[in-house]
Amino acid sequence: MKKVVVGMSGGIDSTLTAIKLKEDGFLVVGVTLWMLDSAKTLKAIDDARLQAQRIGIEHHVVDCRNIFTETIILPFAEAYLKGETPSPCAWCNPQVKWKLLAEFADSIGARYISSGHYVQTVEHNGHHYVTKGSDPKKDQSYYLWMLPESIIRRMVQPMGNILKEQAKQEIRDRRFDDLVPNRESMSVCFLEGMDYRHFIAQLMPERIAEVRPGEVLDESGSTIGQHSGIPFYTIGQKRGLALTVEREAYIQAIDSASNTITIGRKSDLLRTEFRVREIHLISKEEITPTTPLEVKVRGLGLNPEGYGYLSAVGDAGTVTLENPAWAISPGQPVVFYIGDRLVGGALAQ
Repeated sequence: MKKVVVGMSGGIDSTLTAIKLKEDGFLVVGVTLWMLDSAKTLKAIDDARLQAQRIGIEHHVVDCRNIFTETIILPFAEAYLKGETPSPCAWCNPQVKWKLLAEFADSIGARYISSGHYVQTVEHNGHHYVTKGSDPKKDQSYYLWMLPESIIRRMVQPMGNILKEQAKQEIRDRRFDDLVPNRESMSVCFLEGMDYRHFIAQLMPERIAEVRPGEVLDESGSTIGQHSGIPFYTIGQKRGLALTVEREAYIQAIDSASNTITIGRKSDLLRTEFRVREIHLISKEEITPTTPLEVKVRGLGLNPEGYGYLSAVGDAGTVTLENPAWAISPGQPVVFYIGDRLVGGALAQ
């Protein structure tokens, strides 16, 4: 019997994943990652354990609180402190979630790993890729751009080819109706509804105490106001600036070295070319400077229409767009697709 390890949160998606895999003949083992010391996290662990019992599968808890703090939470705070806009989910998937699921699977001799992610996988020209899920509203491939191929080839994702509404009906059909009313959180998990500024202040009070107000500059470099501290702003933001003039003002640059913020008009934040770093591609040979790519950037930034092109040298490069993107912020993932295939990504610079 094929053995699969399923990451379980106690919600609809991971529970239905475990059920469907068991129905498909897999020997299913549920694993919940203990990432935070919070009532919400402990409840999720209990919920996952309960769903595993109802399904009739093994359930284990992996304590990864230290790893999660060191690898995800602290770098998240550090990024804001230097004026970047991080995406912790994009880091968590390869460095914590899927990595630990794979390690646990290895420890019990399981070949396959799975989760409730609405994504699929495909083999193409000898390489394995994550592909978009069938439900465009739930597609989570964007946050998996850094997954190594060694992980992808082991993934089995039964939620990738159904819609969320289908999932709700399927879980009802299997008499798990109580899971359907649960509200799903779309925010960063460790914030638990808290504003990131308040979170960083609680996490690093000494560092926040060192934050100082600075100058707000216009396009010509003239001082036209003050900001309250670099960590409290992101590219594209227009609130929270104390200006001495009335004008259209969107943050277009943050310079932590000089402790200044530069503003501009909304149109000034449109970019057809920008630098990227930490490029990860499944097949470097497939992506040339003339390969048309679908480019996605989430956050305040707006996804560009049309194709983009990546010119890379090592792990850095330049993205050129047919149509401009808006409010690209340093630290944001820039993700590349060919059709539905997720072929790689990078971080905006």
